[in-house]
Amino acid sequence: MIVEILKDAKKKDTPVITLIGDDDCTAFNRARCEVDSCLEKVSDINHVKKNISNRLHKIKGKYKELSVKTITALLKSFSFMLAQNKGDSDRIKNSLPSVVLHQFGKHDGCGDWCQMKNKPTAKHRNLPRGADLKDENMKKDLLKVFTDLDPGKLSKLDSSNPNESFNNTVRSKAPKDKHYSESGSLAHRLSAAVCQKNEGYKYVAQVHEELGLSPGIATTVTAAIRDKDVNRKRTVAKTKEFKLQRLKLKSQRSSETRSHEIREGDTYCSNVIAGVAFRLICLCGDMYTGYLEDTRLGDNV
Repeated sequence: MIVEILKDAKKKDTPVITLIGDDDCTAFNRARCEVDSCLEKVSDINHVKKNISNRLHKIKGKYKELSVKTITALLKSFSFMLAQNKGDSDRIKNSLPSVVLHQFGKHDGCGDWCQMKNKPTAKHRNLPRGADLKDENMKKDLLKVFTDLDPGKLSKLDSSNPNESFNNTVRSKAPKDKHYSESGSLAHRLSAAVCQKNEGYKYVAQVHEELGLSPGIATTVTAAIRDKDVNRKRTVAKTKEFKLQRLKLKSQRSSETRSHEIREGDTYCSNVIAGVAFRLICLCGDMYTGYLEDTRLGDNV
C-alpha cells in the first residue's frame, strides 16, 4: 500500500523526500527499489520509545529497583535529552549515558534538562521515594540499552501522529467492522475524511454550495460549533496542565492493571489462552472426579 501511494504521488508530480514510520525495513526497501532510491527513512519517536520500553521490561525481572516507575523516569529523561539535542548526533551520543547516570545521582554529563546539577541534595521527582538508584549491575545493563542506540537515527526522529489522526478520521467515515471495500461509497467516504482533515466540518456546507444546494442553517451552525470545539481541544492539549493530567491518568491505569494482575494473574500475554484453558480443564476434571465419588455414595448431585 505504501509503495502504491508513493507511485501515485510521483505520477502527480508530488515529491516525497522522507518516509516516517517504525523500524520495519521491508516497506522502506521496496519503496527505494520501486519508487525512489534517494528516499530517506526517519523513525517515529513513539516507536523508538516503545522499543526501548520493551527492552527495559525484559530485564525488569532481574532487578528489584527497576520498577515500572523507574522505567517511566528513564524514558522521561530520554525524551528531554532528545528534545534539547535534536539534530545534533554528536551531542546525543555524548548525552545517552547521562540518561542512566542521572538516575544514579551523577549529573556531570546531564544537559539543560537536568534540574539537579545545581542542587545535588535534591530528590528525584520521578523515582520511588526520590532516592538515587544503587544497583551497579543494573547500571551496566541500562547503559548497554541506551548506548547501543544509533545517535544518527535519534537526531532526526519525527512523529507519525498526524497520520494516525487522519486514520482515526477515516475510521469514523468507513469503520473497519463494515465491508465498504467493494462498495461504491468507499471513495466518497475517503474524500469526506480528506475534506474534514483539511477544511474542518464546514466542508459539508461547501459541498452543498458547489452542488447548488442550500447548506441549511442547522448544518452551518453545527459545523461551526464542531470546528470551535476541535480548536479548543487542540489548544488545551498543548498546555502543561493537560499533559500532566494525562500522565497522571495513565499512571493510575497502569497501577490498577498491576493490582488486577497480582490478584487474578496474567490476562493478556502470549499463550495465556492455552494456560487458562489448561486450568479450566483441570478444574472441570476435579469437579467430575468429585461428581463420580458423590454418585458412588448415592448422593443426588
